[in-house]
Amino acid sequence: MVFETSYFDQAVAPSGILADEIPPLIGDVHVSLPGTALRGANPAGLIVHISASVSDNSTNPSSLNVTATYSVDKINWDQITLQPVGGGVFAAMVNAPANGENIFVIIEARDKAGNVATDTAKGTFSSYSFNYVPLIQR
Repeated sequence: MVFETSYFDQAVAPSGILADEIPPLIGDVHVSLPGTALRGANPAGLIVHISASVSDNSTNPSSLNVTATYSVDKINWDQITLQPVGGGVFAAMVNAPANGENIFVIIEARDKAGNVATDTAKGTFSSYSFNYVPLIQR
C-alpha cells in the first residue's frame, strides 16, 4: 500500500482549495479496442483504448490528474496518465495483452485540493475480452 498526504499551508493557500472537500466523480469507464479491430486474433501491436468521464466541483477540468493503473498479466501493474480529450472525458491507449488475455484497469482521479476518487468497477475491474468466432470459408 502507498499512502499519500496532501498538505496546504492555511496561511497562503487559496480559500477555494482549503474549502474543497469533495472528490472528483468518475463515471462511464470504457476499456475497448479502438475502431474495428480484429476480434478473432491478437495481431502484434494491437492497442487498448482506456477512457473515463470525470467531473469535479472545480471549473477547470484540466486541473484534474486522472490515471489508470492496469495489468495485462494479473501480476505486474503499470500506471498511465489519462489526457483530457474534451467534454470531461480523459483517455489513453496502452498495448493489448498477448494471446487474447484480459486487461484489468483501476481509474483514479485527484483534484488540486488533494481529494481522490477511485473506480475499481466494484471489484470486477474494467476489462475487455476477445470474442473468437470460427473461420468459415467457402
